[in-house]
Order: sequence, then C-alpha cells, then structure tokens
Amino acid sequence: MADSRSGGPNLDAAWLGFGRSVAVAGAAAFALLSLLYHVPVWVAALRGGLLFLGLWTVVRTTLWFATALRADAREKRGAGGKS
Repeated sequence: MADSRSGGPNLDAAWLGFGRSVAVAGAAAFALLSLLYHVPVWVAALRGGLLFLGLWTVVRTTLWFATALRADAREKRGAGGKS
C-alpha cells in the first residue's frame, strides 16, 4: 500500500498563493503600463490598487464556489448519492 500525506498542501492554499501572485503581478504591470502612457503617479497607483482588489475578489469568490461545490459533493457522497 502506498503512503499518502494527509497534512500536505491542499488546493485552497495553492489557489490562494497563486491567485495572490497573479493579482500582484497584474496590478503592478497595469500601474507600470499606465505610467508609460504618462498618467500621473497617483492615478496609476489607484488603477493598480483597484485592479488588485478586483482580481483578489475574483480569486476569493472562485475559492468560495469551489469549497461550496466540494461540500455539496461530500454531502451527496455521505448520503449514498441519493438526491
């Protein structure tokens, strides 16, 4: 029988780490692009911050939906798959 780790990294932690990295990189790139188009610094920072908040909200909402779907699947499996 193969050993399996029960306390290892899970999907939630991996998704949050990846999502945070994408949100930060996207916001920084967007702010830099805004600066390249000669937008004032405060506007570029505001745009980057708002994009970060938007992307982070999408990441958290997606995680919430995935958790809800897994919980629903566990309930159905626990009830024998009967609706």
